[in-house]
Amino acid sequence: MKIYKFIFTGILITIVALFYVHQHVEIVKAGYDLQKSRRHLCYLADQNSKLRYSLSKIESPRYLLAQLDGENIEFAQSRTKDSNAYNLASSYPDNYVNKEGLFGKFLNLFIPSAEAKPRN
Repeated sequence: MKIYKFIFTGILITIVALFYVHQHVEIVKAGYDLQKSRRHLCYLADQNSKLRYSLSKIESPRYLLAQLDGENIEFAQSRTKDSNAYNLASSYPDNYVNKEGLFGKFLNLFIPSAEAKPRN
């Protein structure tokens, strides 16, 4: 009978020890996953900042003017102080008649527009 208690106690201690070791292994795995996720987050944040820089560079008027330099587009020299955009010269032929109504013209006051016409 004592031998059965001894074997039962040994098996019970072994099971508890295995459970304890398994829990610590899972904690270590979770720590590695956390480090991996943080590295990936840093990579994504770095990629985000690079993409934002590229987008701001591409949207800049200097870049746009450099890209359109070979094109036959004439730009107006007016630039509004409130917005950071250039207004382009009209691209419509001289015989074009604007057929917008009064309400449409009123709404166009609040919308920035860019127009271009070919160089002569």
